[in-house]
Amino acid sequence: MTTRRIFLRTSGAVTAALLLPGGAKAQAWVPTQPIRLVIPYASGGTSDIMGRILVEPARRRLGQPFVLDNRPGAATQIGTTAVVQSKPDGQTLLLVANTIAVNPSLFSKLPYDTLKDLEPISYAGVTPHTLVVHNDLPRIGNSTA
Repeated sequence: MTTRRIFLRTSGAVTAALLLPGGAKAQAWVPTQPIRLVIPYASGGTSDIMGRILVEPARRRLGQPFVLDNRPGAATQIGTTAVVQSKPDGQTLLLVANTIAVNPSLFSKLPYDTLKDLEPISYAGVTPHTLVVHNDLPRIGNSTA
């Protein structure tokens, strides 16, 4: 299978899974111990901040504390592998950005199968990105941006 086809298949499946209603599965799950939220990025970044914002209302609603576990490195593979290798009891969650859909097209071999080993449960949010350069960089053409 070509890299492009793998990327399209993975991103399409992840997108579809996020958009489909999954209430039945979520309603049947009742946590019995602290919930581990693995964030495969460094502390202080956008995903870490989003995770910290999300856990407080989730803690109140579920009645269980959350433990944030930052596992940066290897284009999210370290943190994702930790979740895939955890006990499949719903007590360990992964907060990951679009890297999860892109990695299968960037790496010929991952230590997990994105579509088989992980189950998306929710779309968490959108974060804007801005590209900036030093102000003294020469402009190209007539661009004023």
